[in-house]
Amino acid sequence: MKRAITAAVLALLAACEAPPPASTRALTEAIVSPSSSAAVTIPGYQHQLQNSRFNPGSPSAAVTESGFNKIVGPTGTFATNVINGTVIALSNAGSPAMLAAPLGSGETHNAAVRSYFVNAGLPDGQIGNVDLHPMMKGGKTKTGTRLPDSLVGYYSVLSREINRAPVAESFAWARFDANGDVVAESVYWPPLPGSVTADVAAFNALVSDAGSLATLTATIEASNPGYGSVPGRVVIHHADSTYRGQGVAVVTYDSLKARDSLGMREVRHFDVSGARVILAHELPQAQTSSR
Repeated sequence: MKRAITAAVLALLAACEAPPPASTRALTEAIVSPSSSAAVTIPGYQHQLQNSRFNPGSPSAAVTESGFNKIVGPTGTFATNVINGTVIALSNAGSPAMLAAPLGSGETHNAAVRSYFVNAGLPDGQIGNVDLHPMMKGGKTKTGTRLPDSLVGYYSVLSREINRAPVAESFAWARFDANGDVVAESVYWPPLPGSVTADVAAFNALVSDAGSLATLTATIEASNPGYGSVPGRVVIHHADSTYRGQGVAVVTYDSLKARDSLGMREVRHFDVSGARVILAHELPQAQTSSR
């Protein structure tokens, strides 16, 4: 989890402001979502500093750079992506929050993070799981002395779902210290078009019917060997937090085939006809903040 969060932080803070070329936008949006212009009726959540327990310290200054509006203080930075609203807040090394002990037990931390985001305005009914990721330290010194493992902190990650279908690219996570202050946090929970609800219902009806599901998986298997022969699930997708094109939304049947000879696995997405769907941010030429 620490590696994943670190990679996301580096990608976000290195973001570029330029949108993708028009040719790329036209291609990717045609692939992933013919209904992306539908009216937004499923609310999202935009995290803001005034609703946060993160403290950048005083005095702080507002700056815009690398595609982010930032509040920069002596103890940390609260940054908001100017294109899609993704928030990332990080405490500086040596800040009081970084030096403080973690908050309570893992169960206590999960409950506190969920309550924190709901009280700030994140829709409670859209929260799926709350997953705990402890951050540990230990290992060996240069001389080979074994250091005892010790807990550095907890990261509690909220996943999103609509009508029991997971929204793969949405997330909200936070790390609290023992004082209840935020050490680090990140949120990307965009609004979605109302058509998503009907699309999920239609897809769920299809996969709930044994005959229809068999037809779908046979079609998938014929053109994508290994993907129709394993169980899949209905998933909602939108542009991920690093993508700089127009926002889209699509409901797909996702399948993860068994590992190949190199131990690699890949999730693939399919529409109701069994045709493969390629998401905008998955294309090689996709313009993302990590490129």
